Amino acid sequence: MQTVKMDSVIKRAKALQRMINDGSSTEGEKENAVKLLGVLLKKNGLSLKDLINTEMIEVKFTYKHWWEKSLIIQIIGMVRDETQVHYHKARNTIYADLTMAQSQDALSLYEYYRVELKREIEVLVDAFIQANRLFPDTPSNEPSCDLDFSFLMRVRQMMKNLDTLPSPVHRQLSAPLT
Repeated sequence: MQTVKMDSVIKRAKALQRMINDGSSTEGEKENAVKLLGVLLKKNGLSLKDLINTEMIEVKFTYKHWWEKSLIIQIIGMVRDETQVHYHKARNTIYADLTMAQSQDALSLYEYYRVELKREIEVLVDAFIQANRLFPDTPSNEPSCDLDFSFLMRVRQMMKNLDTLPSPVHRQLSAPLT
């Protein structure tokens, strides 16, 4: 349903709710408002829950990295159940219009997934370094650090899925002579 039409339906439904709860309304007006509200909600596929917290507020999301920005946009689309997300941004900040419930969901999801995505990026970087052998050939005499076995297994698994790149030295050696 179009947002403008939905806004109009919600305004009418809220007006009927006010009439039902208004002490100055007669019993007949209240009964009639209850019937009209039921018909209006059913016709538009809404429930009384949909009338609660439908006011939009501007929610501020801050980010430092491009991947955090992408994550914010995805989460906004998910909580609004929209494939095209409309927002405006300032320097490292995105502002989105959400309901109170949507804003609570979006902020908590962002905090959770931001930490998880950062961990995955760290694994990806380690896997990329290992897959492309971007370390000295001679082993270090320094004692090795204690790494979590599950972390090492995740790096190994991710390495299998990475395309290894030829090193610049290999590219120079395999270049045709002119």
